[in-house]
Amino acid sequence: MTEHIETEQLAVAGARPAVMGRAQKVARAVELRGLGMSYRAIAEALGWRSPATAHEVVQRAMRNLIREATAEAVALEADRLDNYLRALAPRALAGDLEALDRAIRISESRRRLLGLDMPVKVAPTDPQGQREYVAGDDERAARIAAILDAARERRDRQPAAPGLDRGQPVDQG
Repeated sequence: MTEHIETEQLAVAGARPAVMGRAQKVARAVELRGLGMSYRAIAEALGWRSPATAHEVVQRAMRNLIREATAEAVALEADRLDNYLRALAPRALAGDLEALDRAIRISESRRRLLGLDMPVKVAPTDPQGQREYVAGDDERAARIAAILDAARERRDRQPAAPGLDRGQPVDQG
């Protein structure tokens, strides 16, 4: 039943892979997937070797569409913030402190949206927050050994599985 529907959908979609360029094939693959076709049927329709190829192409195209939609949303929001800032500018420049405060908040929102603010570097410090904390190799090795010892102790406290002697290798033959 599904194959019959997919064959009909192929006829309706008019897939002719021999005369299509790469971009057209990608667009057609997304279109066919939107019609509910399986990746196997898409691969066959577009002359690809495997359903995995069709899956990869469709998924990559969808990620790109999402990325483009996100970029458009960011641009739209940046335009909105710019419009708000333009509307407030005359009052802010005339000394209206409320308008100036709002303009600063809009500017902060715009910088965050566009990723213009540099991230704040956080350096690890000792527990008192006084000195920068740097673990040396000896200290790191000691901490790893302590973690391993604690894990072994927890393991040894648990009851052994019936017929399993701790410390003996398990016969996997």
